[in-house]
Amino acid sequence: TVHTSVQQASSTLEIVGNVYGSGIDNSAITTVNFTVALAPGGTPVDFSTVVLTYSNSTILTTLNQTSGNYPVTSVSTGHWGVTEIDNDVGTGNKLLEAGEQFQIAAIPPYSIYPNDKFIIEVKPAVGAAFVITHSAPGGLNKVNLLY
Repeated sequence: TVHTSVQQASSTLEIVGNVYGSGIDNSAITTVNFTVALAPGGTPVDFSTVVLTYSNSTILTTLNQTSGNYPVTSVSTGHWGVTEIDNDVGTGNKLLEAGEQFQIAAIPPYSIYPNDKFIIEVKPAVGAAFVITHSAPGGLNKVNLLY
C-alpha cells in the first residue's frame, strides 16, 4: 500500500533539454515541442494511455493523441504526438522505458501570443501529472526557447 501511494504521488517523467515553441511566422506560437524521459528510478510509462491537457488564463482543454504507430509523421491542431524516439528499446512500441526519450509535439487549439503564460500537463495512467509551465517571449521568432 505504501509503495503504491508513493508511486502515484510522484511523477516518473522529466523534461530532457529545453521546451520550444514554433509558429508559421513571428506573430504566434502554434506548436510546443519538448522531450521527456523517465526520472531516475521511474517505472516505464505506457504513452498510449497518457493524457495531455493545455491551459492558459482563459481555457482548459484536453489535447487528443494522434493515432498510429510511434513516431507519428504529423500532428494536427488540438492534438499531440510522439514525433521521435531516441535510444528506442522496444522498437516502435508506445512504452517509455529507461534510457529512452520521447520527443513530443503538442498543438493547442489556440495560438500562443507574446507574453502568454500556459500550462501543459502530461498525465500518465499511473503516477502524478507532470506539469510544464512556460511563457511566450515578448518578441517571437519562428522558433522560440520557452522559459
